[in-house]
Amino acid sequence: MAGNYVNLPPRLLDGLSAVTFEFWASYGVNANFARTFDFGNSNLTAGIRYLFFTHRATATSLREAIIEPLAEKNISATGSFDNQTNMHVAVVFDPQSGFMGFYTNGVPAASRADLVTLTNVDNAVSYVGRSTFAADPWLNGSIDEFRIYSTRLSAPQIATNFLNGPNAAITGGPLTLVANTQDRIVGDTETATFILTVNGEGPIRYRWFRNGSPLADGTNSFYTIPSATPNDHGAQFYCIASNFVTATATGYSITGRVATLTVNGSDSTLTHRWKFDSDANDSIGTAHGNLTNSTGGPLPQLTNGAVVMNGLAQLWISRTIS
Repeated sequence: MAGNYVNLPPRLLDGLSAVTFEFWASYGVNANFARTFDFGNSNLTAGIRYLFFTHRATATSLREAIIEPLAEKNISATGSFDNQTNMHVAVVFDPQSGFMGFYTNGVPAASRADLVTLTNVDNAVSYVGRSTFAADPWLNGSIDEFRIYSTRLSAPQIATNFLNGPNAAITGGPLTLVANTQDRIVGDTETATFILTVNGEGPIRYRWFRNGSPLADGTNSFYTIPSATPNDHGAQFYCIASNFVTATATGYSITGRVATLTVNGSDSTLTHRWKFDSDANDSIGTAHGNLTNSTGGPLPQLTNGAVVMNGLAQLWISRTIS
């Protein structure tokens, strides 16, 4: 949108005790304070009694803001979304818990815990791509999908929505499996991520297990090992997702498949190793060598974990490696 915008119906926020805005956006080059959305009122010059999100409060910051009750309360995070595509953002206002914050691509970006009320917002206009301030620039970008929830979405729900993407079906009721957990093969020190994707009435709770034991930090729809090591090789992971359907007062759960992590690193693919600490033995396999001099002279010396040859002696790995 460049010089145009989407005008949604007014009063969408009236009566809500909490609200979450969620969207997927691709941004061009923008000037400061171009709004992704701005809901409130205006005196034709300045915005009044509003709430908004801008991906560009400055060239390097994003901002969520609300008037409460007479002054602006805002929270910012460092970042630049100009020239970025398909960025997922969830913006939460929850006075019941005091939470006000936003997530980018499924991850918390910034928050504060002193939000008191939404009732001061005068939702006379509901702009997507335009500010309630006349002097602010209009948005240069595109919105794939824009959603409003009449509640605070949980962090796991937001992470799941990010993974599902903008055009996924939104369902309530019992859990249904969308995509099961898959085996992962990574290199030593690479990131390994396991994902279980389900739909159903929120909130959806997740619990990941490693080799049958619950993981304290495994409470999202995905579990990530930032830097896999050979000690992770062969580990098995699975997730149990659960929810509660209010209409039937019934709980449901889905257990994902057990997925195996393969770490292709130095210790998992190395088949022979000669350390030369005290001999020429193979410390991994059985291909032991001998320190040898082909003319019967002095043998190579082992010094500080290295074999030293003087040009007159020669090291032979005499065992056939199979």
